[in-house]
Amino acid sequence: MIRRWITIITILGISFCLAYWAGLFARKWRQPIDQVVVEGLMVPLNSLDIGEVWEEQKFVWNLPVRNLTSNAIEIREFSTSCSCTAIEPSRLAIPPGEAATIKLTIDLTHRPYAEEGAARRPFNLSVHPIITRTRRNLPGWEIHGTIKSRVTLDAKSVHFGDQPIHGQPAVTRKVLATVHVPCRELEVTVNPLIATATVHRSEDDPARFEITVAATPSLNPGIFQTDAKINIVESNGKHTLAFSLPIFGTMRSEVRLLPERILLEPRAIGETADAIVTLHAPADANTVIDHIETDDPGLQAEATVIPGIPARHAFRVRQRVLKEGEQSVTARFVLRGSNGKLITLPVEICYRGESVKKATVDQTGRTQP
Repeated sequence: MIRRWITIITILGISFCLAYWAGLFARKWRQPIDQVVVEGLMVPLNSLDIGEVWEEQKFVWNLPVRNLTSNAIEIREFSTSCSCTAIEPSRLAIPPGEAATIKLTIDLTHRPYAEEGAARRPFNLSVHPIITRTRRNLPGWEIHGTIKSRVTLDAKSVHFGDQPIHGQPAVTRKVLATVHVPCRELEVTVNPLIATATVHRSEDDPARFEITVAATPSLNPGIFQTDAKINIVESNGKHTLAFSLPIFGTMRSEVRLLPERILLEPRAIGETADAIVTLHAPADANTVIDHIETDDPGLQAEATVIPGIPARHAFRVRQRVLKEGEQSVTARFVLRGSNGKLITLPVEICYRGESVKKATVDQTGRTQP
């Protein structure tokens, strides 16, 4: 008897579950294909397709939203898949059966690094209304389209590496730009304290421009970074931002030691390896090595004579191997300028210490006695 009732209850439970899911699928099947409903809020399907548009910083798109339920729905906020979007109003209540318009302002110049330089790229944006019972990870209205670039470049960024030297002739990089809309000229603005940019229009193809970027020689030594703003100037004089080109690199001091990093050959414990370091400075710098500092008792550095190099500008670095394995130590060359100011230039010394047994293996591959 009990087993029969268990069977009946199980059958009834399964029947209710099937009926519930059948109802859900039925409601979904009855949902018109020309609209998308999220949390009881409907947006027409054609309002989710922005089509093909030119990229711009403040692209405005209106989203009509209708409440299909019999109760008022309060939207506390909106969740979007891109921080490039601003939504107005940020919160609102829609009475049952009524509609409201949501204004989206989208920065279409925002793009992944992989899509830099692409003439056309797909656009996708998810917008989800957050109400009291909503979970943020649920799907929302999927807005899509194609963005056409006003300008494409043959480089995603300008990297100077460590070639620029303070006070020396400017190091330059060239970038080729192609404009895909009518324009009077191409204008590039950049922070002059960090870099400069000049633009040359091609005589053979008016849509192509050569941009020459130079690191400012007076920039203080160290890492630098900025953006070059590439603007299209239309025939009426209107300026439209088309691209932000990242610029970065390292400005080296005009007084420097070379090499800045030394890789010594492997040596057995107790042996010594050496290398030459040279001081490079303008002839009128009057810079001399005041002293050399190190925290490693096995490291020594002293002036040496190298033909063609001024006196006290060449140094022999000797490293006595004290430990087994990969090692790295630093020698700090303290320079004194003509104004008496001290400048510290580090040199990294890398080496590998080997055990005596390993180092005495002869050419036949057998360990010598």
